[in-house]
Amino acid sequence: MSPSARNLLCAICAAVLVAGCDDPNKRIRELQADVAKLQAENDRLKVELTGTSRKADELRNQIAILNSLPVDRWAMIPKPATVTIDGKSGLRTGKPQLDNSPTTQPTAGPVDKFVRLYVQVFDADNYAMHAVGAMKISLFDLAGAQPRSLGVYPFDARHLDRHYRTALTADLFAFDLPLTAAPAKGSVTVRIEFVDYLTGKTLTAEKGMK
Repeated sequence: MSPSARNLLCAICAAVLVAGCDDPNKRIRELQADVAKLQAENDRLKVELTGTSRKADELRNQIAILNSLPVDRWAMIPKPATVTIDGKSGLRTGKPQLDNSPTTQPTAGPVDKFVRLYVQVFDADNYAMHAVGAMKISLFDLAGAQPRSLGVYPFDARHLDRHYRTALTADLFAFDLPLTAAPAKGSVTVRIEFVDYLTGKTLTAEKGMK
């Protein structure tokens, strides 16, 4: 492109820009702000990617170690065998008292009831253990004309670990889970799915409570 043609094109672009924007400087500032936001988001994603890559490397190393274990040593490692809902669990009235930190939080409805839930994971010898894995807790109303979901609470390993409690009488996971709607007849069914990160097995438990 010749210099004269290039100059003409620049003049046309400038005229279009001015014609389409009452305050070109304001538009430039807006664009600069957008660029700054995108740069900040890009930096955040880089940090997150670095952390995720490091975690993936750690998991690969753990898998390599576990794969290299002799069969007799693998058999000696305690592994989750069952998951249970403790009998002290039940519906409560008022505001939740335990700090909940699910991976994603469902939208709570205008209901003054919540489920106080105690969950224990046992090994094959029936010893409670601090298992590492992911857990999904689903609340249902099965007493009405049609089954209804009253909330789904997923916990990855990092969030689940925050709910582990050690006491003299029991080692367990404790939750206060708000209902997203009121149950038709005052009863709630709780279903748990626990995925053990050591073996990859999924353990389930279900219990109705009032």
